[in-house]
Amino acid sequence: MTKLLTSALAPLVASLAPTVSAAQSQQAIATRWEDYIPSASRIASPTQRDMATLNQNLSKKGRCAAATMRNLPPSDTTGQERRMIAAYEGQCTTGVGAVVLTLWTQPRKGVWEVHNQWATSGAESNLVVMPKDFDPELDQVSRFETAFQLDPFQASKLPPWTTGKVTPDLPLGINWRGGMERDLYETVRRGNYQIFCAYRYTMTCFADIPGRNTSQTPILVTQNYAALYEARMPTAALDVLLGKTPSLTVSELAIKEKAFDDLVDKAARDVVEAAINQATLPGATPVPEKTAAKAKSSPVKKR
Repeated sequence: MTKLLTSALAPLVASLAPTVSAAQSQQAIATRWEDYIPSASRIASPTQRDMATLNQNLSKKGRCAAATMRNLPPSDTTGQERRMIAAYEGQCTTGVGAVVLTLWTQPRKGVWEVHNQWATSGAESNLVVMPKDFDPELDQVSRFETAFQLDPFQASKLPPWTTGKVTPDLPLGINWRGGMERDLYETVRRGNYQIFCAYRYTMTCFADIPGRNTSQTPILVTQNYAALYEARMPTAALDVLLGKTPSLTVSELAIKEKAFDDLVDKAARDVVEAAINQATLPGATPVPEKTAAKAKSSPVKKR
């Protein structure tokens, strides 16, 4: 249980962003994540083989950017070779940026064409690349690459969306964060289009609908895989979404949610205690009573 509780905090830690100044915050407001779609889509080409060198060069230039490439099985309908490239570019100080996923096909040798392209907010999909000094021990490029290692699958495998319900019939405890409207969601399921997903504590999935331009609407965005199902790797999370891993029962969910809430409460108390202890050290600046009282109230719990 200790291991479960410790791992449950991982999504919270992963979603932390560095503190920014008021000026930086104003700059973030002026910059939309959509503004980074063009630069993210230009980072890598389907002929780029050495992604490690590309990412090293991006880092040396001070860009908060990364790209990864994956060869896919040939198309079932055309037999053409396919290649998927995921790229991110964003603002280093705030994490405002875009993730662009491009599916390329090769109609003839040496020629690559864009078959489809999708874009989403890096923050929304939990796929932000920060400066190296934010956490020198963390290999952010490797985390980005791992997120896109899922095989595409047919849309009919997605959970159905029952008429009258607000969200699809997700496994118990999995949180719906957004996606397509029900009619389009079910149309995609019935059409059995291919689905491409990325996972980094947040599962973001796109549908390969023919004839569409760059789409900024994932078919679904969901969370809580790590906190409630201990699914930290992409394949484990996808197994939960597609029902290969049994859904939690109501009683199991209640136990896990209580354990998570208790852990968050303890973490909040530890922060308050650490602040008080720091304030009592020689030479430390006293913590105002109003600030200390504010710190004692537990933060809003998120999963």
